[in-house]
Amino acid sequence: INSENLDRWFAEFDGDASGALDRNELTSLLAHLYPNMPSPSPAALDALMHISTSDLVSGRHLSVMGVDSPTDEGK
Repeated sequence: INSENLDRWFAEFDGDASGALDRNELTSLLAHLYPNMPSPSPAALDALMHISTSDLVSGRHLSVMGVDSPTDEGK
Protein backbone atom coordinates (compact mmCIF):
# COMPACT_ATOMS: atom_id res chain seq x y z
CA ILE A 1 0.00 0.00 0.00
CA ASN A 2 1.39 3.40 -0.91
CA SER A 3 0.28 6.92 -0.13
CA GLU A 4 -0.95 7.53 -3.69
CA ASN A 5 -3.36 4.58 -3.42
CA LEU A 6 -4.56 5.78 -0.01
CA ASP A 7 -5.19 9.27 -1.37
CA ARG A 8 -7.17 7.88 -4.31
CA TRP A 9 -9.19 5.50 -2.10
CA PHE A 10 -10.01 8.25 0.39
CA ALA A 11 -11.11 10.56 -2.43
CA GLU A 12 -13.45 7.85 -3.69
CA PHE A 13 -14.71 6.25 -0.46
CA ASP A 14 -14.60 8.98 2.21
CA GLY A 15 -18.13 10.10 1.36
CA ASP A 16 -18.40 12.72 4.09
CA ALA A 17 -14.85 14.06 3.45
CA SER A 18 -14.04 13.63 7.14
CA GLY A 19 -10.50 12.42 6.47
CA ALA A 20 -11.34 9.06 8.06
CA LEU A 21 -13.26 6.07 6.82
CA ASP A 22 -16.22 5.05 8.94
CA ARG A 23 -17.32 1.40 9.09
CA ASN A 24 -19.64 1.70 6.08
CA GLU A 25 -17.02 3.51 3.98
CA LEU A 26 -14.37 0.93 4.92
CA THR A 27 -16.76 -1.89 4.04
CA SER A 28 -17.35 -0.27 0.62
CA LEU A 29 -13.61 0.10 0.04
CA LEU A 30 -12.97 -3.53 0.95
CA ALA A 31 -15.77 -4.67 -1.38
CA HIS A 32 -14.15 -2.61 -4.16
CA LEU A 33 -10.67 -4.03 -3.49
CA TYR A 34 -11.81 -7.63 -2.93
CA PRO A 35 -15.05 -8.09 -4.92
CA ASN A 36 -15.00 -11.89 -4.69
CA MET A 37 -14.49 -12.03 -0.92
CA PRO A 38 -17.24 -12.10 1.70
CA SER A 39 -17.84 -9.00 3.80
CA PRO A 40 -15.55 -8.80 6.82
CA SER A 41 -16.90 -9.85 10.20
CA PRO A 42 -17.66 -7.19 12.80
CA ALA A 43 -14.53 -8.27 14.71
CA ALA A 44 -12.37 -7.92 11.60
CA LEU A 45 -13.84 -4.47 10.94
CA ASP A 46 -13.11 -3.47 14.55
CA ALA A 47 -9.47 -4.51 14.10
CA LEU A 48 -9.16 -2.71 10.78
CA MET A 49 -10.70 0.46 12.20
CA HIS A 50 -7.79 0.68 14.65
CA ILE A 51 -5.05 0.58 12.01
CA SER A 52 -3.74 4.01 11.07
CA THR A 53 -2.91 4.99 7.50
CA SER A 54 0.74 5.48 8.48
CA ASP A 55 0.79 1.88 9.72
CA LEU A 56 -0.65 0.69 6.40
CA VAL A 57 1.90 2.62 4.34
CA SER A 58 4.79 1.37 6.47
CA GLY A 59 3.45 -2.20 6.50
CA ARG A 60 2.96 -2.45 10.26
CA HIS A 61 0.02 -4.33 11.79
CA LEU A 62 -0.77 -6.33 8.66
CA SER A 63 -0.80 -9.49 10.79
CA VAL A 64 -4.22 -8.28 12.01
CA MET A 65 -5.51 -9.16 8.55
CA GLY A 66 -3.96 -12.63 8.71
CA VAL A 67 -0.87 -11.72 6.70
CA ASP A 68 2.43 -11.37 8.47
CA SER A 69 4.17 -8.18 7.50
CA PRO A 70 7.83 -8.30 6.47
CA THR A 71 8.45 -5.46 8.91
CA ASP A 72 7.26 -7.70 11.76
CA GLU A 73 9.99 -10.28 11.16
CA GLY A 74 12.73 -10.42 13.71
CA LYS A 75 10.82 -8.48 16.39
